[in-house]
Amino acid sequence: MSGGLTFFAGVIGSSPAPILAGTGGTISTTTTGLYPGISWVHVFSGPGTFAVPSPRSVSFLSVGGGGGAGASPPSGSGGNSGGGGAGGMVTGTFFVASGVDYTITVGSGGAGSVYSPGPGNISQSANGTNSSIVGTGISITSLGGGRAPRPACNAGGPGGSGGGGSGWGYPQNPSLGVGGSATQPAQSQTVGAEGLYTNYGNNGGGGILGGGGGGGGASAIGGNATSPKGGDGGNGVAFSIVGTSTYYAGGGAGVINGSVPGSGTAGLGGGGTGGTSTVFSPLQNGVPGTGGGGGGGYATPTKNGGSGGPGIVVISYQG
Repeated sequence: MSGGLTFFAGVIGSSPAPILAGTGGTISTTTTGLYPGISWVHVFSGPGTFAVPSPRSVSFLSVGGGGGAGASPPSGSGGNSGGGGAGGMVTGTFFVASGVDYTITVGSGGAGSVYSPGPGNISQSANGTNSSIVGTGISITSLGGGRAPRPACNAGGPGGSGGGGSGWGYPQNPSLGVGGSATQPAQSQTVGAEGLYTNYGNNGGGGILGGGGGGGGASAIGGNATSPKGGDGGNGVAFSIVGTSTYYAGGGAGVINGSVPGSGTAGLGGGGTGGTSTVFSPLQNGVPGTGGGGGGGYATPTKNGGSGGPGIVVISYQG
């Protein structure tokens, strides 16, 4: 087992927790979590190891990193990009053995694509990477979100939730700008005989002439681009494992060329907003700790796509 036993008092104004805490991540207690009375909560925003001094049942949340969004070419030379898909989300329970280390991996957000003048002037965006919980008899994976590709007329990338398809600026085959497929729903998890799990992920939205679709979210498909705006990011799922109801895994917004409002709405759960006609905004990036997809780049002058938000792993149990 890694580390020593850790003793924590309960939250201010409460009695001390009656059992010993485990180790790993950022540890806190809450009286408004998933269990009656006190809940212990371990939050992992990066790699780590989880262990407990005595066997117990735990609840978990795992979200992969969000997909990056596409950049857009200068106005008039091509369509705008879609939003990145959210990282796949998994919730559930499993039984933790004492004396066993559980390895935690937290997915990174995929890079948004970048515009630069000249030939081959738009780099390709990237999928987010996976988050996982792995130990004896346990293997849980939440897949990284699908990227939204650079224009023009490209399909969104498959991922935990799929990326939005890119738009186009001249006659092309609309079927090529479809949203990416969600791969999280079919992901098999190993949680032991006493465990349960639910996978969450949805497809991205499709692009149209000049505009990109929204990235898929944990609870909803990304919206198709519909003039005068890009597709909305699919909403995530609210979960109270940390003691407050928090949305995770929202899709990034798509953008349409030269129209107002132009950008779709970012999905609840950390999805990035679409670019506007001002400057690149950090709000185009997915929110860290949510696995939200990046928001698409607007043609002039921002161009660059937002990066996906890093994922998260949370483990909680009765105090």
